[in-house]
Amino acid sequence: MSTQPETAVAGKGRKRGRRAASATQPGIGSAGTGSHAEGEPGHLEVHWFAGRGPIPGRRVRIWRPNLNGPSAAAPHAVLYLQDGQNALDDASATTGRGLRLHRTAQRLCQQGKLQPLLLVAIDHSGPGRTFDYTPVPWQGRGGGGLAYAEFLLAKVLPFVAAHYPVAKGPAGHALAGCSLGGLLALATALRFPSVFGHAAAWSPSAFWANDHLRHCVQSHARQPVRLWLDAGSREGRELQRSVGDLAAHLAACGWQKHRTAHRATLRHSLVRGGRHDEASWGARGGRLLQFLFPPPPKRPRRQPKQPEAP
Repeated sequence: MSTQPETAVAGKGRKRGRRAASATQPGIGSAGTGSHAEGEPGHLEVHWFAGRGPIPGRRVRIWRPNLNGPSAAAPHAVLYLQDGQNALDDASATTGRGLRLHRTAQRLCQQGKLQPLLLVAIDHSGPGRTFDYTPVPWQGRGGGGLAYAEFLLAKVLPFVAAHYPVAKGPAGHALAGCSLGGLLALATALRFPSVFGHAAAWSPSAFWANDHLRHCVQSHARQPVRLWLDAGSREGRELQRSVGDLAAHLAACGWQKHRTAHRATLRHSLVRGGRHDEASWGARGGRLLQFLFPPPPKRPRRQPKQPEAP
């Protein structure tokens, strides 16, 4: 496998093969030919990353919004999404329905309701998904979450930082995922708060290993990580219970709820009618993105001083 990837660029009708290859890092292989479906917004580039240790290689798709003016060149926040097959358009989704998060991000960026944002959609590895996304073994399976996090830190994050206009520091980086992917996002952000300043979990498997995430809160959160947790009212009771208990534990440990995103370090909701599927998760994707990366608050205008009466 070549270490100089060809990068498929969707939405432009061309490939940036050798040009992109000249600046790549070792350990990144040739990209697949998958592309954005016709009419989808933004720019999509597809890369293949070789595995690391027990974590197998996989496809990573990097989406950028169409922006004009200063926003186009401004540093972008980055959201690293697990189960990347299902994160964007329906064409690549294993379930036939994607989160369509790129459409939501494009709309919010254009409306000025979201910081310029890269979406980095990292495919799961198929049969190894449970191993990759779980922080500890439970009932004879799983436990590769730390190795997966090290794969991200060693391979994916440096590549993104080297080739895209990325904001620096943890405030510009977030992890997100659904179900087991949400479990992984929360556990990894809590373990590496100097890298990821935020994490979002749609319907996370917080019950894994008898609520192991509560141990992660106690052991690893040495600085605040802003967290989004949710569950649907039409999901399993054990999942709803574990997510609610985790939110209560976080609040007891100092995480703050506030209706204004800039002042909140915790957002938890039980979504009426929500199911354990991409349609339900995607429907609340806009609120999640605006919590993670709201635009800077507007400064109040100074009122001109009134002339003093003679």
